[in-house]
Amino acid sequence: MFRLVPTAEAPNPFDPASMRLDRLDVAMIGFPVAGETDLVSATATKAERAQQIAPAHASSAAEATSSPEVIETGFPVTDRADHAVTVTVTSPECPQQMAPAAASDAEKNRKFLENVVVWPGRNDTGWINMHVIGYGKDIGWPFRNIDAFINQARWADSTSNFFALRVCMSQQSQCTTTPWGKPKAVSEVANAMSLRSIWINCRLNWEYPEKVHQQKYQTSEEAWEAIVTFRQKLGLPFPSAVVDYWSSLQVYWISETPLTPDEWRPYAEGLSFLLRRERVKCETTCNSAATLPVPGIWRGPGSATLVHLGRQYNFSNALSVLPTAAIEPEVSRLVVRRRKSRRVSGDPK
Repeated sequence: MFRLVPTAEAPNPFDPASMRLDRLDVAMIGFPVAGETDLVSATATKAERAQQIAPAHASSAAEATSSPEVIETGFPVTDRADHAVTVTVTSPECPQQMAPAAASDAEKNRKFLENVVVWPGRNDTGWINMHVIGYGKDIGWPFRNIDAFINQARWADSTSNFFALRVCMSQQSQCTTTPWGKPKAVSEVANAMSLRSIWINCRLNWEYPEKVHQQKYQTSEEAWEAIVTFRQKLGLPFPSAVVDYWSSLQVYWISETPLTPDEWRPYAEGLSFLLRRERVKCETTCNSAATLPVPGIWRGPGSATLVHLGRQYNFSNALSVLPTAAIEPEVSRLVVRRRKSRRVSGDPK
């Protein structure tokens, strides 16, 4: 059982001058050893706030840069009125603990961000895109390492100009520039290079909670119960991660290895087909350029909180039912088309 409890006031933000995108391409951060944590209750008191900012380990490349600041991980939070959303994700099938139970929320948020997408290697050309809503439009910044991403997130969160921070779920091959010559994120399906996850995104009926919505769940609890029923019926493993956002609930299965779009698509399409067949209220899972909330950012009327971080999976073994399911709608379509062609030709069979 998990309660979303607001934490204490944010630390002083980084100087915006140090957030210039042309200075953010610092040391590349590799992936950690795949691991698990037990269920996370994202809570903190003012006395614990100082422990929520976990220092990143400086690499030799980072030490070689002229930037004097110490790169920090984790995300700032802002004061808010108390609120609580309880999502029960306890299960005997829940993966056993592999990461230290004493890991801070910031460390777990970072571990999620490290693994849910494919960060470019030192010699790679791809980008991981951050998107925010600001000045009445979607704004995007491309990054090649997680520390630069987190620092920019901290800066954006320290202002009153940006909210709804999200990450593109695929590594993108291209970016453009602004009229001022700064890098600009472009998240498109055609530019997807590699992915690490498949997901379910359930929207919540937060606007009119007194009315039953045909396409949305009323609460996070209701959405989670539907996902549990769906998962158990299909024999899917326990999710790698669960993120509770103020207006939606995201459930992820994270691959042990990066997947090309062609490798990823059968799992995403199979999951999407089964969700529709079982009438689970959620968005399509087949958009490889989807942008989803980043846990640990407290902006807008609510927050995105990592309530569970578990293990990674070998998709070909743990999720083998999904590619098979992806074939079913195509076979059905061909059968229907063949039946129609027979009717047109007058063939009674």
